[in-house]
Amino acid sequence: MASDAFTNTDGTALSTHNANWGQLGGYVLADLTIVSNQVRIAAWGESGARYTASSIDLSQAVQEAVSEVNHHTHVCVRASASVKGYHFKLLEISGGNWTTLTAYKDGAWLGATTVSISAGVTHTLKITASGTSTVTIKCYVDNTEYLSLTDSATPLGTGNPGFILDGESIEAKADDWTDGAAGGGGAAAVFMHHQNMMAGN
Repeated sequence: MASDAFTNTDGTALSTHNANWGQLGGYVLADLTIVSNQVRIAAWGESGARYTASSIDLSQAVQEAVSEVNHHTHVCVRASASVKGYHFKLLEISGGNWTTLTAYKDGAWLGATTVSISAGVTHTLKITASGTSTVTIKCYVDNTEYLSLTDSATPLGTGNPGFILDGESIEAKADDWTDGAAGGGGAAAVFMHHQNMMAGN
């Protein structure tokens, strides 16, 4: 199982923290740093990273609480250095709640659904993909499936899992990333520990 809790000295570049993090979708990898044991973008903008040592079709990360609509965490699968993969984010805040979950294929709109999810607390975001000629993408928040869709128009067949951050560095951040792959006893135990931590158990 690949995972990263982003625990390191403030200001450490993500690629220095863990050399398995590589360029995603043409973004500047150097814009991602560790701050308060989370990964953040260095300034207003957008950046992302893929875990080059994994080809698992699952990506999961904790999105921190936000107070402004312009700060987003995406989770991605089947990404490459030049392609953002399949990814989704929560957007639009009304009455303190995210109101839309939107999925993308390499940055292009793929589908969306209406939601009502508190923006003021942390959430675990997860995306999965399956299939090749027709790809099924599923989007989850806190282990609840909110969106399932398919892509058969030049689908993305392979790639790496990862994440994208967009917004301002003070709030565009992520934590506790994993590809969720259960390996031997030790890896499975670590994965269950992360799951329990994310669930507050």
